[in-house]
Amino acid sequence: MSKQQLSAFVLLLFILIAAIFLACLEIDRPGLYYDELLFVNAATGAKTNIFISRKIFGIPVLLMKYIGALKAWIYFPIFSLLPVNAWTVRLPSILIGITGGLGLVMALWRGFGRAAALSGAVMILLDPTLLMHSRLDWGPNALMFFFRGLLLLSLVEWIRTRNPKWVWPAIIAMLLGVFDKLSFLWLAFAAIGSLALLYKNLLLDFARTRPRQAVLAASLLSAALAIATIRSLRLAEHMDIGWPQRLSYAAWLIRLTMSGGGALDFICGNGLRVEQWFWPGYLLAAAIAAIGFRSLIRLHAERRLYGWLLTLFLLLMAAFVVTKTATGSHHSSVLSGMWQMLLAPLIGTFWDNPVTRHSRLRHIAIIATLILVFIGSTASSLISINAFARPTNHTWDPANIKAAAFAKDRPGACFVSSDWGIGTLLVAEASDRSAVMDVWPLFTERGKADSCIKGMPKNKDIYIFTQLPQFENFKGNRANLSAALEQNHISHEVVRTYSDWQGIPMIEIWKIRL
Repeated sequence: MSKQQLSAFVLLLFILIAAIFLACLEIDRPGLYYDELLFVNAATGAKTNIFISRKIFGIPVLLMKYIGALKAWIYFPIFSLLPVNAWTVRLPSILIGITGGLGLVMALWRGFGRAAALSGAVMILLDPTLLMHSRLDWGPNALMFFFRGLLLLSLVEWIRTRNPKWVWPAIIAMLLGVFDKLSFLWLAFAAIGSLALLYKNLLLDFARTRPRQAVLAASLLSAALAIATIRSLRLAEHMDIGWPQRLSYAAWLIRLTMSGGGALDFICGNGLRVEQWFWPGYLLAAAIAAIGFRSLIRLHAERRLYGWLLTLFLLLMAAFVVTKTATGSHHSSVLSGMWQMLLAPLIGTFWDNPVTRHSRLRHIAIIATLILVFIGSTASSLISINAFARPTNHTWDPANIKAAAFAKDRPGACFVSSDWGIGTLLVAEASDRSAVMDVWPLFTERGKADSCIKGMPKNKDIYIFTQLPQFENFKGNRANLSAALEQNHISHEVVRTYSDWQGIPMIEIWKIRL
């Protein structure tokens, strides 16, 4: 290994460690969240039917109609050995997501060289969107990041080497990515479309030289993507949103994602507060990239590969914009790292350009810019982590997990979630997960609430978790619960009250016995 290679490796390792450290900092902030834990039931043996959409031979396969059970399979051995807590839930997701970011960096290295990869490492691995969405993974996002990295690295290697062995990691990434989450269709179609537009001969050569493999690959992809597309279209049928409103909202989500404030906005509000830290470095990076573009267009192979990356990004962004069911920053996060991949080759080309004079000044300007990006990205992540201790979105409040811990040492009891927001936390905390009833939809209607109460187990202590009126996620659930208990002449005892971070009573636990 040469001195330059060793220096590059050490620098990349430093950036990687910094990314992991930032993502793990105060890892219990904010409190564990309902959607973040939806896979826990399946990962701990599927003792109840909570978030089990489909099983095959008793094994959970789908958690929801658009989310597969892949994450649950990965976590099954983890939760078989270790308890469910912030570290066991979040650290694996962080490592999975950052590994996906590293895949994008390696794709830059293989396609555009060391300078582009190191520039990309600063921008991609320290991107607050990658770090915070991997850490909290309520999309889920971490596996999407991982398969996206594998997909792009495989395709760049295939384009660069013309070796068809790289087709199969790319296909595996697309198949598993779509199985994990239907929105990976955006990446799959963007990848296939961009190859068809700019590397059609590569696809034709594969079909001509490896006809059996080509038929198998095409059959697998066609079947999987067709099924996933039909399922996705059926889920989107109820979305009746005008295009002006959709375009405006999509632009807002893209802005949040690009500035790294999506998770902050959803959990604490005012996600754009990080922009003043985030954008100065990137504005300088964009200026350098604009200068580097003149150098890149003189390089035939790199120019074409860059055109493919640009086309892939534009197709991906278009797919996100036209998908009306993409309604949150956990959806737009698919764009994080991708736009930085467009800046990095231009910066790297400018660094490597032997024609431009004043190379020392050029290198100093690039280093200073990347240091500013490093500082801005780090500051943005720290702002988010600090704000996570005081969430305005009460479903992320630590009071939820504290209340759920009530179920840990009460064998023989039954635990009922009467409102959305705590059911999966109860599954994570209860010693007997089969005793958890996440039946909050039944309390949205008066008649269903009566039936639910009548159908609860007899001769057992039943603890009902209910939010105070100002914290209800579904307004009226508490009133329907009270009315159903009164209708059936059942008295209740308030055994615990848990307050939010401001000290305001937020969750009550009612004890009844039928």
